[in-house]
Amino acid sequence: VTSVATEKDQLQHWMSMLESHKMPYEVCSVSAFGHLCPSQKVQTLEEPAYMGGSMREVERNLASIFANRLVIVLNDEYKPSSQSARKICPASLIPSLDGFDASTRWLIVGGSLPK
Repeated sequence: VTSVATEKDQLQHWMSMLESHKMPYEVCSVSAFGHLCPSQKVQTLEEPAYMGGSMREVERNLASIFANRLVIVLNDEYKPSSQSARKICPASLIPSLDGFDASTRWLIVGGSLPK
């Protein structure tokens, strides 16, 4: 999970590391969703192309997308809008882990943890 604050080199580093370990991944930006609510429906690919999937978009909720996965949250502070004076971290947009599947694992990198 990235945001507008994620540096290109930082993202490239994570993608290279995952590729070197032959771990499939998807990149999604919390800046596009505005939240990390497990029940919220988002547009995503049916299955990532590198996993043999089609490029057909489907609507799924975040809980089903994150099930059986390690979710790496690059938790750099950013302003949610140009009018906003306060900065937020992507992890602060996770309302609760209760709605996510028990198989979902989280790695929050940088920033501060939600309160």
